[in-house]
Amino acid sequence: MAAVLGVLGKKGGGYFLNQSIRPDFLNLHLFTHALNRVLGTIPHSIVDNFGNVVSILAAENTAPGTLEIEVRGKSVARLSGPEAHRTLMKGAVESVLESELRSSESASAKESSELLANDIDALLNFSKVENLPFEELLKQVMRLLRTHVWVERASTFGMMDGFALEGLAGVGWPDESWKTAHSPAAGTAASSREIYIVEDPSAEPQLKDRAKAEGLRNLVCIPLLHGETLLGVMKLLNRVGGPFSEADLLIVKRFANVTAHLLQKYLFKTKMLEYEKTSDHLGKYLSKKVVKDVKEQEELQLGGIEKKVVCLFSDIRGYTSITEDISAAELVKLLNFHFERMHAIIEKNEGTLDKIVGDLIMAVWNIPKDQPEPELLAMKAALEMQKEMIRTVIPEWNRHGVEKVGMGVGVNSGLALVGNLGSSRFMNYTVIGDAINTAQRLEAKARSGEIWMAESIYPLVHGKLEKPLRRELEIRLKGKDKTINALVYKPLQY
Repeated sequence: MAAVLGVLGKKGGGYFLNQSIRPDFLNLHLFTHALNRVLGTIPHSIVDNFGNVVSILAAENTAPGTLEIEVRGKSVARLSGPEAHRTLMKGAVESVLESELRSSESASAKESSELLANDIDALLNFSKVENLPFEELLKQVMRLLRTHVWVERASTFGMMDGFALEGLAGVGWPDESWKTAHSPAAGTAASSREIYIVEDPSAEPQLKDRAKAEGLRNLVCIPLLHGETLLGVMKLLNRVGGPFSEADLLIVKRFANVTAHLLQKYLFKTKMLEYEKTSDHLGKYLSKKVVKDVKEQEELQLGGIEKKVVCLFSDIRGYTSITEDISAAELVKLLNFHFERMHAIIEKNEGTLDKIVGDLIMAVWNIPKDQPEPELLAMKAALEMQKEMIRTVIPEWNRHGVEKVGMGVGVNSGLALVGNLGSSRFMNYTVIGDAINTAQRLEAKARSGEIWMAESIYPLVHGKLEKPLRRELEIRLKGKDKTINALVYKPLQY
């Protein structure tokens, strides 16, 4: 590399490689030893294009007249020597210089390859920096690319929404015009998924106006592909020193592959954050178990299945009169305090909170997956909910001026339809059926502090709970012809 002048240059704070070595810029002084070896003791004089004497031996004895020394069609020096040997000397000198040129090119290519590999490794390490803005990472990609293929401007577009290209980062621009919402050249590369090269933008109908306005001389757009997926396009404008070479395009492809990799990682990370945020938000509207079940389904469809479900309803007693004596803002705070504690107990006992309507809570067990002893879990939740009312909810409401507050609970078990109800555009995962209606009717019968449980559940919880307060026989529920029996529980603290 030291044998070539002009191969390395300093630009923009970094080195760039000129991929084509100019023979007429060879530093011939570095080849003096090789030239003297082939010329031997023959008197001669070799002077380069800059007037520097490269090699001389008994120049005063050389015959008048010179020959041009050429390498790859370029004149690099003038040779003087005996007329009889002059032509042979010219051939020998040109052969030596051609060999040295190939050696320099080989060294240049090796160094370029090593520099490129080192820069890409550094870039990948740079991408691991925590909290690095993605735009800055892309700018660093393009800055390093410009040290290998010197262009005036470079920009990267991404398909962040999967459909349209948008400017993500640019270097070399005097303003933020790289953020243009439309780039015909980038669009062409994206639609064809092939490298798009334009050596004369003014001759292209879709580019001629922009070429004149922006001073475009040439450009390259390369699609950023991750496998078969198009992620974006990288655009390079105005190659310094001439058109883009094959060597340039190989380097651009290497950087495009790295950029596609970084873009894929960024999109994946972004989608994961959105996914986690959405899941977290859904978990505040739906039961976590329902959210998990929905995620596991490949396709959501209307309809459901009939299965055994245990349902619990709870309702605040005297709610209507309470709302008359308290502000809406205060009531919302108290209700939220109540729901927070009741929901925690339901989840602790593996229940699914189906809905909250006004002051009413509906929770179910044995969905979406079957559970062992769902009746016992529901009744344990019901008892804990009533005890929590005594421990925290009633005192909190008392402190805010609500002197009398309580809760009634109803629990029933039976077959119900479980699934997605609604339309193809809006679905509600819920349960419906006579067993659910019966649970709500039992809750309506319960006085403050009571839990009314259908007697059919008793054999499944007998000996595993505290004893019921009393037994209610042949209860006639609103809207039903048949009567049922119920057992009434009430924590001793009431």
